[in-house]
Amino acid sequence: MEGTSVGNSSVARATRDGASHHPYQQNLSLESSIKGRITILQNHSSPFLLEIQRGDYWAEIRTALEQAPSQGEYNRLLQFENRDLRIRELKQSCFLFCSNLLSENPALTEKASSNPQEALIDFFDEKRDELDTHLEWSPSERDGKELLFLEHVEQDLRERGPDSLYIKRILGI
Repeated sequence: MEGTSVGNSSVARATRDGASHHPYQQNLSLESSIKGRITILQNHSSPFLLEIQRGDYWAEIRTALEQAPSQGEYNRLLQFENRDLRIRELKQSCFLFCSNLLSENPALTEKASSNPQEALIDFFDEKRDELDTHLEWSPSERDGKELLFLEHVEQDLRERGPDSLYIKRILGI
């Protein structure tokens, strides 16, 4: 399974007086996977990287991981970043499916009530806003529900193409 191997690198943290915090084991496999997946999204000029400058996204993640005070916090941060990136990847996949559908079916674009790219981003933002109203769910539970939703949208776009209920909802048709 992706990201399950743990590297042999122990990273010790030091306080201002030089005393080390508990060292933690880096998950080099998952870190490398995340870094590579970010590069792929950057190479596709993904609109889901929120205009983050090339290289800054991974640098911010790396800094946060390096500052983790414990193994538990390091693991929590790494899993959060993995989920967040998976959400971005699924959005990008849906974006590509929609772009292909629109180029193969220009009538869909003509019927659209607004800019298709903006409509797709708004559609995803509205879903996340809806999930965020459920304060009884932890952030990881909300992320999990968003992942399931995005997987369902991706599957519907792939299987139903221009007849997808989601493409029609996104385009306001």
